[in-house]
Amino acid sequence: MNEDKLDLIAAQLGNIEHDLGQVKKDVTQVNGLKEDLTQVKKDVTRIHVLEEDLTQVKKDVTQVYGLKEDVKNSLNQLDGIKEELKRFDTIEATLKRMEENQPKDIEAILN
Repeated sequence: MNEDKLDLIAAQLGNIEHDLGQVKKDVTQVNGLKEDLTQVKKDVTRIHVLEEDLTQVKKDVTQVYGLKEDVKNSLNQLDGIKEELKRFDTIEATLKRMEENQPKDIEAILN
């Protein structure tokens, strides 16, 4: 009977040793999962930084579009100024021709 009890205790001890080995494996896996979770947290932090960067890029793009419109408007104004300069050049050329042909009439017009 003592031998039976000893065999039973030995079998239980074997089971406990097996369970302990499994617990050690589980602890190792948990430690691996903790490392994975730490990496995920770092990745999430990087994602938040990238989101902030993307938001800033969107703002910058909006500003670029605004600047593009400003440049377009300035070019349109410049075209208008060029047209006015052409008209002034035409008027000046006309006045010079008139002056060459009829200097007294020009003085009368200007006064």
